[in-house]
Amino acid sequence: MPRRIPSSFGCRTGMAARQGGATMPRCSRVRSGKAESVCRSLRSILAPAWLAVVLLAAMAPTPGAELLPGQSTAPRPGLTLARSATFDQLPTLTPLSGEGQPVWTVIRVDWPGLEPAAGEIDTAALSRALAALAPEAGPVVLEIDARRPAWLSGDLDARRRAWQALLRAVARSAGARVDWYLIGGVLTGDGRPAAAAFEIKLASVTLRAEDPGAGVGFRVEGAAGIEQVAAAYEQTGDLAPYVDALCQAASAEQIEALASRLRQSTLEVDPGVSLWAELPAPTGDETAVQEQVLARAIGLFAVSVDLVSFARAQGSAAAAQDRVMAALATRLPEGLSLSPSEGAGIEVDPAGPPLRWVRFFDEKNFQEVIAFWSPAPVADGTIGRLLLKKVLRRGYRVVDPVSGRMRYARSEPVDDSRVRVEVPLDQRPRLLLVTRQKFSPGIMAELEEAEATGTHEITADEIIAAHQRWRAFQDDRLISVSRRSEINLRFRYALVTGTIDVTMDTDYFWDRQTGQEWSIREKYVNGVRLKWDKLPELPLINQEQVVQTPLDLNLDKRYTYHRDGEEVVEGRDCWRLRFEPLDKNLSLYKGRAWIDKKTGALVKVKTVQTALEPPLISDEETQIFHPYTGPDGTEYWLPDGIEGQLIYTIQGGNLVVLRKISFQAPKINEPGFYAMRDEAYASKQQMLRETGEGFKWLSRQADGTRKVNEKGDTRQLFALAGAFEDDGTDGVVPLAGVNYVDLDFMQRGMLLNVFF
Repeated sequence: MPRRIPSSFGCRTGMAARQGGATMPRCSRVRSGKAESVCRSLRSILAPAWLAVVLLAAMAPTPGAELLPGQSTAPRPGLTLARSATFDQLPTLTPLSGEGQPVWTVIRVDWPGLEPAAGEIDTAALSRALAALAPEAGPVVLEIDARRPAWLSGDLDARRRAWQALLRAVARSAGARVDWYLIGGVLTGDGRPAAAAFEIKLASVTLRAEDPGAGVGFRVEGAAGIEQVAAAYEQTGDLAPYVDALCQAASAEQIEALASRLRQSTLEVDPGVSLWAELPAPTGDETAVQEQVLARAIGLFAVSVDLVSFARAQGSAAAAQDRVMAALATRLPEGLSLSPSEGAGIEVDPAGPPLRWVRFFDEKNFQEVIAFWSPAPVADGTIGRLLLKKVLRRGYRVVDPVSGRMRYARSEPVDDSRVRVEVPLDQRPRLLLVTRQKFSPGIMAELEEAEATGTHEITADEIIAAHQRWRAFQDDRLISVSRRSEINLRFRYALVTGTIDVTMDTDYFWDRQTGQEWSIREKYVNGVRLKWDKLPELPLINQEQVVQTPLDLNLDKRYTYHRDGEEVVEGRDCWRLRFEPLDKNLSLYKGRAWIDKKTGALVKVKTVQTALEPPLISDEETQIFHPYTGPDGTEYWLPDGIEGQLIYTIQGGNLVVLRKISFQAPKINEPGFYAMRDEAYASKQQMLRETGEGFKWLSRQADGTRKVNEKGDTRQLFALAGAFEDDGTDGVVPLAGVNYVDLDFMQRGMLLNVFF
C-alpha cells in the first residue's frame, strides 16, 4: 500500500520541487549538510536492460492527500504482472496494455554497464531508450544492480561515494520518466545486516533527494536475502521509511514459499511495504507458457504478492507470453482487488479432486472473481467442485483468461445455506465469475451507519528519513559558502569578580575539499579594540570528539528518537523530535530538533553533550537555521544564530563561557569564492581550519599560501607593565611582570609556567 503522510510532504514541481525538500549544510554538532561545525569550531577558538512491462492498476491517492516521498504510484495489491527482457532488446519489445490497466515498463541496468571506467558515467543510451517509450508504456520502473564494477577499488568509502554519484547521475537523467527504482545486489545474504541496512538507507536517500516522487524498492535474493533483510529490520528498528517495496527473486519452484516467508517476516516491522516477485522466463510451447504464467502469477497473488515479474521468454514462447499477459490484464479490470479468503464462504468439496483458489472482488461490476486451478496434473475432463454460501450470490460463469471464452457453470443446492458449483479443472487457472446481489432487505436491516475517523500519524523514523533526503540534496549542490560573522564570548570565573567580554569579527570560508576556515579580522576585549597583530597561537584545546551526531545516516544506531509534538518556529510549521543516546556512557548528545514539515529541513536544534570528561562539566547549545537562495534558485539552509554555554571546573571554581554567534547573509557557490579565500590566505590575519584532529592554526607561507600548524607555538612569553596609584602613598607605584609558558617542556608533554 502507498505510505501516506500529511500533504506537507507532497511532491512539488519546478526547480524548487525537484529538491523535494532539499538538504542543508553541515553546521555544528547536528551535521545537517556539508557546511561543517561552526559551533564546535568556536569552542576551540575559545581555547577551552533487464526490462519488464508491468501490467497493473495504480491505487489513486486520496483527494487532498499527498504521498510519502518515494511513493508516487503503487502497484494495486495482487494484480500486477510483468514481462522482462535484456536492456538491448527494449526497442523490439511491443508494449502490452489491458482495458482499464496502465502499462508499466521496468528496465534493468547494471553499474558496470553505466560506468565502464571510473567517473565515466554514460546515461545517454538509457535516456534514449526512455525517450523512445510510447506513452502507452505507462509508468516506468528502473532496476539498477549495485554489484560494483571491476575497476573500483576495495575501499568501502570510495565505493559508496562512487555508488552515490552513479545514482545521482541516473536519477537526474531518467527521473522525468521513471516512477520507481528497484535496487539489486544489496540483499544477497552476504555481509552484516547492519551494513545492508546502511546500504538501503544510502541508496534510498540519494535517489529520493534527486527524484522525491519516485518509489524505491530492493531485490531480495533467495532465502539468505530474506534472513538478511529480516535481521536488518530487527537490528535497526527504523528501516521501514526507506523501503517502499521488496522484490523476492528465486526459482519458479521456490518463489511462492519464499514470497510467503518474506511477507511474514515483514508483517510486524513493515506491514505497508509492497511485495514483488521476480521469476525466470516461462518455457515450452504456447500451452505450457500459458499455464506457467497464469498458475505462478495467481499463486503468488494468493500469498499477497503485489507484482509478479517474469523474465522475457525466448523465441516463439515470447509471443505466447505476450498474449497471455495482455489477455489476463484485460480479465483483471480496474475495479478488481484481492479479497481475504477467510470468511469468504468458499470451500473445496472434500468429495472432489483437490484444487487451489484465490478470491478477488470487482467493486465496479459488483461481482466476485475466483481464480482456481489444480495443484497437480489431472486427467482430461476432470471436474472440480466448490462449495459456496448462497448469501448474496447468484449466477456462476467460468471464463478462460486467455481466450475470453465464457460458459455458465453447473450449480446445485447442497443444503439451505450452500451451493455446489462444478468447474472444469486442470493446471491452467480459470476464473469463476460470481454475480452478487447489491442489496437484500434482510441484510440491509442489520446495517448501521459508521464513520471512519483519524489520520496517519507520521513517525519519528519517517521524519528522519525525509530530513536525510533533504540533506542529501543540498550536500550534493552546496559547493562553497563565505560570510561574515560576529562571535561574542563572555567569560565569568567564580573566584574572580566581574566578567571579560571578547568579540571577534571573522570571515568564514567553507568548501567541499578544504572544509571550514576562519579569518580573524578584528578583536575586542570589553569593547576596546585590540591593536595586537595576532593572538598567541597556543595549541587549541579541542573538545572531546562526539562518536556520532544525531539525525545523521550512519552504519550503526546510537540514538533513540521520539516524536515530541508540533510547533511553529521562525514562522515554519515544524515537527519536534526528541533524541537521546542509547549508551549513556558515550560522548553523544541529547536534546530536541525541529524539522520543517514542508521541506524536511532542520530549523532549530537544542543539544546537551553527555558523558563529559573534566574539566568540561557542561555543554549546552541552541542553533537556529534560515533558508537562503543560491544563484541557481535552490533554497539552502544555513545557521543564522547560535547561543550556548560551556562550564569548566578550574582550581576549585567554575569558569562559565557564554557565547552568541550571529551571521550575515552568505555568498553561496560564488564564482569569486576562491579568490576571496586566497586573499585571506595572503593577508596577515590569523586563520584557523577544522581538521580531523580538531582545530588548527594556519601558518602563513612566503608564497602567500597557508599550512596547518600541527602543534601550534607551544612557547609564549607575556609581559605586563603599568602603574598603580594609591591615596595611601605619596606617588605612583610602577608594576611589571613577565610570564613564560611552555606547553611541551623538553618535548615531553610537560607544562612549564614561570612568572616573575
